[in-house]
Amino acid sequence: MRDKFVQDMSAYGDAYVWMSAFSYRWGTSLSFAAQTTLQDHQITVFVNPNFLLDLTKFWKSKGVKERRLSTGLFLASAALSICEEVRLYGFWPFHVDKNNVTLTEHYYDNRLPHKMHKLPDEFRKLRQLHNQGILHHRTDACS
Repeated sequence: MRDKFVQDMSAYGDAYVWMSAFSYRWGTSLSFAAQTTLQDHQITVFVNPNFLLDLTKFWKSKGVKERRLSTGLFLASAALSICEEVRLYGFWPFHVDKNNVTLTEHYYDNRLPHKMHKLPDEFRKLRQLHNQGILHHRTDACS
C-alpha cells in the first residue's frame, strides 16, 4: 500500500505536500505516516494550526460561517498570503455544473457535497476577490 501511495503521489512531481497535521486530532497520525512514507520522495509541510484558526476567524468575519473551511478555501487563502498572482480553477459549489452535469465535492471520490462546508458562501467570496482583481477565478472549461 505504501508503494502505491508513493507511486500515486509521484504524479505531482516535486510539489510540496501540505498537511494539517496538528489542526485536527484525527489527522496527526495519518499525517506523520504520510510524511514517513514520502520522506525520500517529496517534502511534506505541516501547517501551523494557528494559521488555520486565524483563517477561520478571518473568513467568519467576512460572512463565511461554517464548521470548517474547505481545503480549497484554506489553500486559496494560503496562496494569497504568499504568492504575487493566484489563479483558481473550479471551486464550483453546486451539485451540477453549467451544463447540468452532476458533480462531486472532491476530485478523489464520488460523494455529493454535504453540509460540512458552506461552499456557496466560499464561492461568493472567491468571486468577489476575482471581481476586485485580487485573484483570477475560472469556472468554465479551459480552452
